[in-house]
Amino acid sequence: MLNLLWLLLPVAFVFGWWGGRRSGGPQPSYPQPIDNESSYFRGLKYLINDQQDKAIELFVGISEVDQEMADTQLALGNLFRRRGEFDRAIRIHQNLVERTDPKTPINANALLELANDYMSSGLLDRAEELFRQLLKRKQHMETAYNELIRVFERESDWERAIQLAEESQQITGNYRRVQMGHYFCELAESALEKNDNERARDYLKKALRENPVSARANILRGNLAMERKDYQRAIECFTEVEKQSPELTPEIIEPLLTSYCELQNETALHAYIDQVRSRYNSYSVIKTTRKMIERLDGPVEADQFFKQQILKRPSLKGLRDWAQGELKNSKPGEREKVAVIIKMLDSVVEDKPGYVCTDCGFKAKTLHWRCPSCGSWDTVRTVIGAEGE
Repeated sequence: MLNLLWLLLPVAFVFGWWGGRRSGGPQPSYPQPIDNESSYFRGLKYLINDQQDKAIELFVGISEVDQEMADTQLALGNLFRRRGEFDRAIRIHQNLVERTDPKTPINANALLELANDYMSSGLLDRAEELFRQLLKRKQHMETAYNELIRVFERESDWERAIQLAEESQQITGNYRRVQMGHYFCELAESALEKNDNERARDYLKKALRENPVSARANILRGNLAMERKDYQRAIECFTEVEKQSPELTPEIIEPLLTSYCELQNETALHAYIDQVRSRYNSYSVIKTTRKMIERLDGPVEADQFFKQQILKRPSLKGLRDWAQGELKNSKPGEREKVAVIIKMLDSVVEDKPGYVCTDCGFKAKTLHWRCPSCGSWDTVRTVIGAEGE
């Protein structure tokens, strides 16, 4: 109940201002029934008494709607939507759409909010229909394009998303470079699932044409190059990712080192490892490179590299691995204590997310190119620091 009162403060402010405006002296007359004002205040009383449905009955029964009334009803509908009460939000906004002239801004605003209600409640086909109405009427065009594209994203209809994004660019001038690159990558991944590598390569070329710094496209191209045993090309693709998006190095370090190995060029491999030694590396890069050094130069050299690196870039994961190494060399009386420490670190590390969305804070243990929570592209990043990489 307290939460609803807080949400209704903006609505109450509108009522107060409206009432003051009407009692503050002579005002222009409006062709509006005298009971409209009392209906609104009775509606507010119902809301405060947690009788939302009675309040809605009063609001939707008002015979004429001016701008102040419309703003109040729009705000109230939006509050219901944010609370997850979609049926109530839809009823309020639908009433405004039906009671106002389609040529007026009030009607356009109500239509947009009704589309948002359907979008939030998962009724994507109805949302799509209303956003298309707004485009046809040339009202709220940029917002309608944005939301309609989001509908296609949620439906994984990448071809329609591309088509609408291109149309939007011509009308609004808004160039969705990053999104377009991802749409073509999505199509490439669908082609790969069908073993259509040639079509996948074509889509990836288009992805890089739209977004020349698409790390996702270069990762997919590197994987394709490895599949056809073109390891030099794979190295070029993965190195491009490393240059353009260093934070994604943990995603490509293993196939990159594997490609160097497959070329059987130890000089080039050691040269790359020397580059790694000179950097501040994430845990995954340290761990993978350590395994490669052990394979090339033995465990002593690998352990030395590992200790040097975790001192430069401490992390809980690195500390856990170090403790596991110490367990082997511990005296019988110390092993139990070290084992307890390892168990504690394991439980802490397992609970920590490896990725977080910089827009909404969504946390995940795997990389997402599009945030599952807010739908933003390229905002899910590796957690860097003692608790992450």
